[in-house]
Amino acid sequence: MKKLALLIPEGKTSPLAITGVSTIYRLGQQYGLAIDYKTLSSKREAHLDSGKIILKADANFDPKAFYDFLIIPSIIGSPDISLQMNRELCDYVKTSYKQGSKIVSMCTGAYLLAETGLLNGKEASSHYAAIKDLKDRFPQVNWKADKI
Repeated sequence: MKKLALLIPEGKTSPLAITGVSTIYRLGQQYGLAIDYKTLSSKREAHLDSGKIILKADANFDPKAFYDFLIIPSIIGSPDISLQMNRELCDYVKTSYKQGSKIVSMCTGAYLLAETGLLNGKEASSHYAAIKDLKDRFPQVNWKADKI
């Protein structure tokens, strides 16, 4: 059985990115998919859409809990604010990667993954509208606009 965790960033993130992924994996579990799926955040409650939506994560970031896959969802709004607010998430991702976790980001979640340094020297993609800014911020990553 594979263990998957969807990381819920602090600040602005797309509620659809969180609920959509959660729904797919929870349905998979109901239909017999052999996965252990959790949502993780730095706090047990994540406030999305300017506090209008409150999500309760299954657990906090815990370096002692191993997950085969970590999923970083898309962020919305200012990347500067998201990067500043999610240092704990980035540290957790780096630690988990060193322990053997595979990491994937969705769309503009690439900002957070690139911030960890794990993409340095590798090809990566994101939403086409973010590629120029990502190239400017993280020139050590080989950003591909046509690969999504």
